[in-house]
Amino acid sequence: MTDRRAPIDGTSQPGQSREVVVRFAHIDAAGIVFYPRYLEMLAQAFPEVAPAEGPFTLEIQFRKPTPLGTRLTLALAQSTPQEGWRLSGMASGDEQFTMTWGSGNGIPLARQDHDPLRPAFRSESVPVEDWAAGPGARLQVSRYYELINTAVEQWFENELGLPFSRLHGDRAGIPTVSLRTLCTELPRRGENIDVWIRPARIGRSSVQFDSWLVGPHGCLARTSQAIVFVRLEQRGFRSAPLPEALRAELLRHLAGTTRN
Repeated sequence: MTDRRAPIDGTSQPGQSREVVVRFAHIDAAGIVFYPRYLEMLAQAFPEVAPAEGPFTLEIQFRKPTPLGTRLTLALAQSTPQEGWRLSGMASGDEQFTMTWGSGNGIPLARQDHDPLRPAFRSESVPVEDWAAGPGARLQVSRYYELINTAVEQWFENELGLPFSRLHGDRAGIPTVSLRTLCTELPRRGENIDVWIRPARIGRSSVQFDSWLVGPHGCLARTSQAIVFVRLEQRGFRSAPLPEALRAELLRHLAGTTRN
């Protein structure tokens, strides 16, 4: 890992950059970086700014899939702890992803934000164990996103009839293209948590959904996320329409969870 000083985003504000190589441990079954691993790269490269407790807002945009062996330049632009920071990942002159973090003070997230009276898919309840907790005994942000991914797998398998194993066996994938998180606090080690999911918009090849991290005393975080269906080809990926059976189930769930 290399550390060097460089301008960020073409401005005169100096920032820090570090180079990392995408290793096998970073990638998913489609051969691209599994999105929680970007948070681990951030924590290793710039531990002083990695989110640890809350409150905070975090927005991530994924411009291109990042495959195994890619040499990424992680460039950090930091203003003040109150104003936040922006991280970009560059490879061969192309921007692969961006992260934007804010302090989250005064974010509009109530304990009942997940609206427990409305229909929603609810994941299995699990405790925050040692392996998932950081030095401050709270759930790590990367592990939080892993929990969301696990909940989405359960949702697809148990409610929508499409196990991820079959999806990848058909040479398909559903990478995340964007997400935005509002977090009041991260749960502590030993607390039981679950994830609630509701679809928000169904496109030709994309699905947008909201998820809530819920602890013993109510909602702790909300994430709005967009995923896109792709076909894996020798030269990369191409957009693919949602399977009709899956679309029908998603539309049924959307109709059942939409407010009147």
